[in-house]
Amino acid sequence: DASDTEVAIAIFKSFVAEGIMFLPAAFMNGGWLLSTVVMLGVAYASKVGIFMLIECYGVLPGTLGDIAQEASGAVGRVAVEVSLVVSQFAVCCAMLIFVLRSAEAAIVPHASAEESHTFRLRCIGVSLLVLVPLNWVRNLSKLALSNLVANACVLFGVGISVVYLSRQLAMDGVPDDVVIAKPSTIAIFLGTTCYAFEGIPLVLPVYESMRHKENFSRVFSRVFWVGVAGLETAYGLVGYLAFGEHINPVSILSIPLSPFTRTVLLLFSAAIVLGFPMMFVPASRIFESYLWTGVSPA
Repeated sequence: DASDTEVAIAIFKSFVAEGIMFLPAAFMNGGWLLSTVVMLGVAYASKVGIFMLIECYGVLPGTLGDIAQEASGAVGRVAVEVSLVVSQFAVCCAMLIFVLRSAEAAIVPHASAEESHTFRLRCIGVSLLVLVPLNWVRNLSKLALSNLVANACVLFGVGISVVYLSRQLAMDGVPDDVVIAKPSTIAIFLGTTCYAFEGIPLVLPVYESMRHKENFSRVFSRVFWVGVAGLETAYGLVGYLAFGEHINPVSILSIPLSPFTRTVLLLFSAAIVLGFPMMFVPASRIFESYLWTGVSPA
């Protein structure tokens, strides 16, 4: 069973990944003030929903599908499990695309089309050598080491990015095109925000693996507000204030390519590869259960 520290590491890794790189551009679609308020509002709603889910688990221990079936019958179970599998597949595909593009930008930024294709195939091969054995692990507590390394990569990468973005803001000030609110495009910001909180399907597996479940509320609240909602809101806000409308959709690419920029891209690529197995656990449990036993996971 996982300790409180291992659970804290798993929670952070569940929520903070490549999605944070897209937040400055998302803030551009909402305006700095409106985006900040909405981001914190979505974080609060997510926290409330997660705690309600844990309360349901206390009454009916089981999977999200089990809880959905108790609430809405067989249709509810199928709807929840299909949505979960599809969403996690989509998130994991987006993670691998980010790895390929980041590694390419860091290592062969000026490669021809043919060289780029060859490089991506090699990246996929190397990634599979890591992903296949790690995806055989089903106990989240056994992924503590890979999650720890992934968290270190994310924190170091975000730290370097924040230094560059803050320096840009200090040197040039806030651009004139930065606005307080953009109600017309706030829906785009909401979509990116939901993607940034991609770790919600992992809450129950993480909770199940926790040794002292009575500490979950305290551990989750601290990690979520400081390490997830606080960090992501601050990063998105600083990135938008630094570059305004000229922010790249992948924020780190707004910074001129340098050894530090390449380091950040490679760190995030490593973090995503190491964190991929944990992100895929909820979907793989459902998929394998139907595939091998014909029943939903228990």
